[in-house]
Amino acid sequence: MARISRTRTTGRNLVFFPRLESLDDRALPSVTFDFTDGVLTLTGDDKADKVSITAGNQVKVATGGETKSFTGVDEVIVELAGGKDVANVTITGGKNLPDSFTIDTGAGADVVRWTAAAAAKGADLKVEIDTGAGDDRAILDLGALGRDASADISVETGGGADVVRVTGDGGGKSSDLKLDIDTGAGADRAILDLGDLGRDATAGVTVDTGDGADVVRVTAGEGGRDSELELAVETGKGADRVDLEIGDLGNGSAAVIDVDTADGADVVRVAAGSGGKNSDLDLTVDTGAGGDRVVLDLGEFGSNASAVIDIDTGAGDDVVRLVGAGSDDDESGMTISVDMGGGDDRFVNQLDESSGIDLTVTGAETTVGSTGEDEEEDDDD
Repeated sequence: MARISRTRTTGRNLVFFPRLESLDDRALPSVTFDFTDGVLTLTGDDKADKVSITAGNQVKVATGGETKSFTGVDEVIVELAGGKDVANVTITGGKNLPDSFTIDTGAGADVVRWTAAAAAKGADLKVEIDTGAGDDRAILDLGALGRDASADISVETGGGADVVRVTGDGGGKSSDLKLDIDTGAGADRAILDLGDLGRDATAGVTVDTGDGADVVRVTAGEGGRDSELELAVETGKGADRVDLEIGDLGNGSAAVIDVDTADGADVVRVAAGSGGKNSDLDLTVDTGAGGDRVVLDLGEFGSNASAVIDIDTGAGDDVVRLVGAGSDDDESGMTISVDMGGGDDRFVNQLDESSGIDLTVTGAETTVGSTGEDEEEDDDD
């Protein structure tokens, strides 16, 4: 007869204790999605969020191991709150590209990368980037603006030692670029390479780095016929360095450049290319109080070209140096005014030609080369 085997148990009762699992231990997405009436909103938390967006005829979003696609997107809003956030945006182009992007990463050491292949003919794009307080980095590759295209881009990085880098392939005929950069207080770096401007194209660029020992470098390519460039740089108090390189101005083109470094031992270098027929350069440099150095490298300006240059170095032991081609054409319309304020100042004229320049220098204790005044030259180094 078969025997039945039974498992015996002890006399102890088995008691089950329920336990709640902490949400922090579970893999939950930290970024949520909302898509309503053509507006795609991504919302993060106070932790380190990472979002990658690819925008073309569709918008694809990758975050937390999850990828979603959306069509019919008119506007993208990214709000990542605090934490060391990363936002990567790639623009591939297309007729149905969203026309507005807002990226707010909140406080923390954040990174925003913007990469655009090109803005198509007639495109109209608006981009707002705000990284909040912290040592942030904003890296933008604008690509090329197509004919009649426009882009309005603002970058604000708040307080901290921030880095902003912007590169571009220029603007096509009748394109319009507006670029506004504000890095707040701190030892900041703003590096811009804007590319060439096509015929009738316009570009308005402002850079404000606030107080601190800041570095600003801006390279603007050639200005096509009847193009217009407006560039304003303000660095606030501190030992700042500003280095500007402006390409040749085509016939009928104009460049208006304003540099204000406020108080501090500042260094400003401006290299301006040649000026074509009926071109117009308007340059103002104000370095405030402090032992400042200004170097102006001038290309050749021909007949009917105009250049009005004002340099004010304020109080302190300053040095102003003019180098480059200059002009020997009485019809060039080049005027240079240098006010060196109080201090043991030094003015040096090393232009190849200055006979065609209306040059005025005041406040210099030591001069080398022509000053446009009836003064005895001092070649003492």
